[in-house]
Amino acid sequence: MSRLLVFAQLLLIVLIAAPGNIPGNAPELTAISIALFMLGLIAAGAALAVMPARTFSVLPEPRSGAALVTRGIYRHVRHPMYLAVLLCGLAACLAYGSATKWSLLALLAGVLAIKIRREENFLLERFSDYADYRRRTKAIIPFLL
Repeated sequence: MSRLLVFAQLLLIVLIAAPGNIPGNAPELTAISIALFMLGLIAAGAALAVMPARTFSVLPEPRSGAALVTRGIYRHVRHPMYLAVLLCGLAACLAYGSATKWSLLALLAGVLAIKIRREENFLLERFSDYADYRRRTKAIIPFLL
């Protein structure tokens, strides 16, 4: 199941980012789409900066020997990499202005929601302090969600 979720996530990211084969379908970059994309890159960079490389994985199961990271961007959101993916996807949807892209982003959000649920179940089993961390830290959007 985990590998299927990762495959679906990566496929949807590619489909959202790809311009398609329609001539003249270049993205219309605006200040908002550029800013959202940059915020996504910053969120990903901030997550990678505090996550030990040996414990990073695209799969929802924590790697053997992984430690619970609650510093840096993880103080504000439990899943900053998913936040990064959604911000970059949102930027692409705004740039392309396509109903198809928006539908793909909605599917991606659904896949990520399932993946988060699965990942959090593993984290609750692995780390005794994860339940407390989850109570005090939002999942994706600081102070909101």
